[in-house]
Amino acid sequence: MSRSNITLHSEFIIVGLPTPDEQDTALFIIFLILFLATFLGNLLIVVLISLDHRLHMPMYFFLWNLSVLDILMTTSIIPKMLAGLLGQKTISFTGCFAQMYFLISFAAVEGFLVAAMAYDRYVAVVKPLHYNTLISTKVCITMTTIAWMLGVLGALLSVVPASTLPFCGSNLILHIVTDVSLP
Repeated sequence: MSRSNITLHSEFIIVGLPTPDEQDTALFIIFLILFLATFLGNLLIVVLISLDHRLHMPMYFFLWNLSVLDILMTTSIIPKMLAGLLGQKTISFTGCFAQMYFLISFAAVEGFLVAAMAYDRYVAVVKPLHYNTLISTKVCITMTTIAWMLGVLGALLSVVPASTLPFCGSNLILHIVTDVSLP
């Protein structure tokens, strides 16, 4: 097959929400308020758990991690979506794959953290008398570290190979974020 008629793209266009242009300002304000509420609410949880020593228990340690993860997830997605609502709908090739990497890795970390929380609650219910010996601070830190490492490194398995491919089809992204589209 001849490659002479293939156009390679250096940036993508995020189509975003299918709304009339006159509604973009209202949507921008609504999503900005939701973003700030999410960000500040999770930041409050992080600060309160960090400052109150009565909350330095496994369940709150995991909730602290989920709040940090929620802050990271929303700040990797929403600012670009807000910029798109203001008219800046293009994203560079590198920016696209950076956003995709962070979205995939944070979603994976969240899944692993929820699994660790489920194990924590399982031990608390099934073996309540052994809970303090089975779920120590070291075990919590180990489970959380493994969750973060698996999520951060696991995302590389899909994003790095995809970023090395030439993109010669449409450069339109029909979502509000750059993500791997599954058939």
